[in-house]
Amino acid sequence: MSNFPGRVVLAGVFLLLASTACGSEDARPNESVTATLNAETMQIGFPVDAYGMSAEDRQIVGHAEAILIDRCMSAEGFGNPYLAYYQRDRGSEQFPDWRYGVWNAPYVAKNGIGKRGNEVDETKLPEAQLSALVNCSRANTLRIIDDSEVVQGEPPTVLFTASLRGFEAATSGDEGKKIRAEWVACLESVGFRPMPDERSMLVQVSGPEDSEEFLTAIVADAKCKDQLNTVQRLADIDANQQQAYLEQHEAEAIASKDEAKAVVERAQALIRGES
Repeated sequence: MSNFPGRVVLAGVFLLLASTACGSEDARPNESVTATLNAETMQIGFPVDAYGMSAEDRQIVGHAEAILIDRCMSAEGFGNPYLAYYQRDRGSEQFPDWRYGVWNAPYVAKNGIGKRGNEVDETKLPEAQLSALVNCSRANTLRIIDDSEVVQGEPPTVLFTASLRGFEAATSGDEGKKIRAEWVACLESVGFRPMPDERSMLVQVSGPEDSEEFLTAIVADAKCKDQLNTVQRLADIDANQQQAYLEQHEAEAIASKDEAKAVVERAQALIRGES
């Protein structure tokens, strides 16, 4: 299902990196730690979230970046096509967290996999405007501090490493494999199969996202996960390992939190200046 976006993309990165992750520093998980699934916002809360940027923080930073990019583009006679999204609703819309595939079948039945509110069809932009957008975006980036951050040429951050170790524990450990096997059996009982990767939590389906075939498959997938409590169970394993790793690297985690706070405060000041 190559057209499945969102946190699944990050999960794909984790699947590629997990096999090469260093295992010499095993953290002892604290099984009292749990992840928080919010069916209203469709977000999953993990321990790393306490040390980085929340979804709301990332929207604030995105809004500030959009302002900076718009200023840059205006010098060339263009506007930033993404700025209107933040001006309209302050970027309150969040894309669902599909780290372990789809969940909450009623939401999926109504919304599919969801859509980002800031989508712009860049293929319809004039070439000169698109070029200005690309150049100004590169020159006006505020640092996002969270578990998705991977900066080329730099070592992984403590938050990314904690998140990677959590994901690896949930998808490679014996308990995680058992949970996945239960989900696969449920999928197959209703006529579907998982993606070939033995750790993938996605249903195998072809066709565009707006097709009936696609929607039927992902709703069936979500129903299986909901019935088996699949995502909560995997996310709890993930959260346990994250917390254990963060406790081992507390100073670095706190430094990340301080840096994230500073970036958000700068972003808020930029937004206030435009009000």
